[in-house]
Order: sequence, then C-alpha cells, then structure tokens
Amino acid sequence: MATQVSAGLVKQGKRLLMIFDEETETYALPSEKGDKGELSADTAERAVSQLGCEGEVARYHKQLKIEFLQDGEEFKMQSFTVEIEGEPEKGEWVHVSELSSKNLASPLSEIEEELKNKI
Repeated sequence: MATQVSAGLVKQGKRLLMIFDEETETYALPSEKGDKGELSADTAERAVSQLGCEGEVARYHKQLKIEFLQDGEEFKMQSFTVEIEGEPEKGEWVHVSELSSKNLASPLSEIEEELKNKI
C-alpha cells in the first residue's frame, strides 16, 4: 500500500513558497506524510504550518496528483493550494519562471510543467 503525502502550494502571484533542503541541495514544496485517519487537506495545512505560518486549504489540484517510488517505497502525493496570512518564518519564494533553473526534488521535477501551468 502506498504512503499518502500531501503538499501545500502556497502562492503569491506567480511565486511559490518552497523549501530548500541543504542536505540534498534540492527545492521542494512543503509536504508531509499523512497520519492514520488524517484528511489529506489537513496534512497539507500541517505541512505549511511548519514554515511558521497558519494556512487554510483553498483548492485541491487533481491534475498534480502523482505516484512515485522513493528508496523502494511507493508514495501517492496530492497537492492543495493553501492560503496563508502574513509572511512565513521559513521557506523561499520562487517565481515559476525560475523553476527550471532550480534543482527540484523528486517527484516535483516530474510535474514541473503542470505546476507552471496551474500557477
């Protein structure tokens, strides 16, 4: 059975709030594995809250749903637009036109074009 992962798309105009992982030197969306019985939308809100801001899911993006393997484990990732108030304490705003020049974490690199079209 695949592990459920939810990602929070925090947008500001044509910019996305992303996390830079210094260990892997990759950019990713805030995301978390879902806890047993937790709604995917709640998981996305929890992922965004770890950036030092509270948010509320505004929209589910079915077109950005993706299944992938990582270290031999199967995952299913769902993406949700999460609206926040104020500025986050962590993260980096990245313009969609800069995504192709960034080292994107898997599976984000696989849905880059779809992501650009949705922002």
